[in-house]
Amino acid sequence: MAFPGFSHIYDVRDPFLKRALRAELGPENHELMRQIIYQDAPFPASPPLLTRYMGGPLPLDIVWTGALVGPVINGRVRDLLIQEHITGWRSYQVHIKDRARTVHTGYWHLVVDGPPCGPIDWTRGPLLERTDGWPKGKYYRGGWFDPATWSGADIFRSENNGMILATDRVMQTFNEANVENVEFTPLDQCEIDKFIVEMTNPQ
Repeated sequence: MAFPGFSHIYDVRDPFLKRALRAELGPENHELMRQIIYQDAPFPASPPLLTRYMGGPLPLDIVWTGALVGPVINGRVRDLLIQEHITGWRSYQVHIKDRARTVHTGYWHLVVDGPPCGPIDWTRGPLLERTDGWPKGKYYRGGWFDPATWSGADIFRSENNGMILATDRVMQTFNEANVENVEFTPLDQCEIDKFIVEMTNPQ
């Protein structure tokens, strides 16, 4: 499969909608979730419980978590991924307790298991400076990785970055179905503070 170019690879992110419920795992689940992310443990036998910690009263199509464990998707989104044969993910069921303490059972933790691409190099993009707005300061625009390291998976991560990356197929599937509470930014348009790049990639 030919590499589609960095304008067709997207950073999948939380749009920070005020009305969107955000949830977190109890401390008893943190280590298990870490092991699952790194594929060191089987999926839990019973659905872990996530509870609302901020945002709106009810969960939307996608629920972003307070820990680096990836998003939670509802059954509709999971069905879309299956129907469109989207590759690079697995899932297991979770429960979410909303603001009224009602438990929603139709949610799934999206585990990205597509083979990672090579490390993202931000320094290949232009170094710009923002003098108004927020945050001010220097930043790089556009990420790059070796296209030969892309496995062809629709959903994947990189070797050195926690961001979720996805192809046009994922973006188009979500947009056509009006999936709520997710934002897609082409990798060549992503911005990152110069300080963060220097901290995470010391010379």
